[in-house]
Amino acid sequence: MFESNLIDLDELVLMVRARDCRAYIGEAIATYRARAYRSALLATWIAVACDIIGKIRDLQLQGDAAAGAFVTNLDNAIEASERGDPGGIKRLQIIENELLDKALKDFEFLSAQEHKDLDRLKSDRHLCAHPAFAKDASLFQPSAELVRAHITHAVCHLLRHPPVQGSHALKRLKEDLLRPSFPATQKAVSDFLGSRYLNYAKASLIESLVSVFLKILIKQSERDLIGKEDIVLMSLVAVGVSHQAIYERQMSDQLPHLTDGSNDTELKRVFRLFRADKRCWGWLSEANRLRISQIATDYRYDPADMDCVVQGLEIDELKPLVLESIARFAKAEKEKVFSSHHRLEFVPEAIELLATSRSYRGAELVEQAILLPLCGILHAEHVQRILLAAEENGQIHDAGGTPAFMLEVFDRTADLRTQTREAWQRFMTRMLVGKEPDEWNAYPELRLKLEAAGMWPPP
Repeated sequence: MFESNLIDLDELVLMVRARDCRAYIGEAIATYRARAYRSALLATWIAVACDIIGKIRDLQLQGDAAAGAFVTNLDNAIEASERGDPGGIKRLQIIENELLDKALKDFEFLSAQEHKDLDRLKSDRHLCAHPAFAKDASLFQPSAELVRAHITHAVCHLLRHPPVQGSHALKRLKEDLLRPSFPATQKAVSDFLGSRYLNYAKASLIESLVSVFLKILIKQSERDLIGKEDIVLMSLVAVGVSHQAIYERQMSDQLPHLTDGSNDTELKRVFRLFRADKRCWGWLSEANRLRISQIATDYRYDPADMDCVVQGLEIDELKPLVLESIARFAKAEKEKVFSSHHRLEFVPEAIELLATSRSYRGAELVEQAILLPLCGILHAEHVQRILLAAEENGQIHDAGGTPAFMLEVFDRTADLRTQTREAWQRFMTRMLVGKEPDEWNAYPELRLKLEAAGMWPPP
């Protein structure tokens, strides 16, 4: 009746990471099913010992000093044992006896409770392997339930997890974040962290990662990672996707805790979180939401935190406040913001920058750095406004870079041609006035594209 609530034994085998350990657990389950319970316990303990040693060897290959010392001692003992040195066998016995303590204290593979569970496995294994050491003459006979519990604990506490947890994992993750080869896209970051840390990670590690990432983003707790906020944020997103429940619980608890008492500089960094998860706004305390709203209202351009504050556009309550502040920026400040952040909310202001251009180079700057990257999100009315601005301002339509710009806009907004047909025809008609058709500023190449699209000549 209750069997369906238990983890399937075959599923446990598939959860084991290391191939050798998977074979031992498979053997333990096979003997369990054959009701050879003592043999099952022996195979389970072998899998645990093999896994701990294998994990430490992995860390040694990655340069962990404590792991290196352990592996050297182990290899020396193995070599002595193979030579027939009795001291070597004794050293190996000591190493095996201390494995669980090493896994708990030195390498943090286990929590305190997990250590207790596996220590019971070790004790029961000793009763199976050394029956003569018991005071009474009867053999130790473990129950099926006890053996199954030990197998489950071995897999779920240890065998399914990667070789790093706790502070070791956090140290290695920081080293990964600092490497130039760290992935640069959200999917790649998620895949990398999933395979290296997050798949089968313990809840305690996930909780620690959320807290550490928040401290890095808000408090700049790791000076080495200043300037790496984008990849830290993508890493936080990866944690949220792979462990949603733990992420939500930890974020809702830690975010208000970290921001209470924060200064304005730190609160500006909170804006960056809104791009990753809009729910962060609701997780803040009411007092901090009020403070952040005031920051958005009074904001003046500052390159040090502009990239953060602009993310306030993700929050409905903050969007009008941020846009009103940006509208007050100087022209050069707007150009810097719009060229760095290609957002639909900035399109009207960006077109206005073009329409008010007072030089050829100024028009070309707005065209190339601001408007072209926005082509993929333009609406028909935006294209119509760009064409009208170019018609009316000679600093635009006579700029050397505008013909190429218009060709790009025409190609990139092909889906809008039905709505913008008349605007393109009017622009071309105006550009031909008083010019030879082949003159560069009569836009001959654009005219050919219009003809190919059936939009020229106008009826």
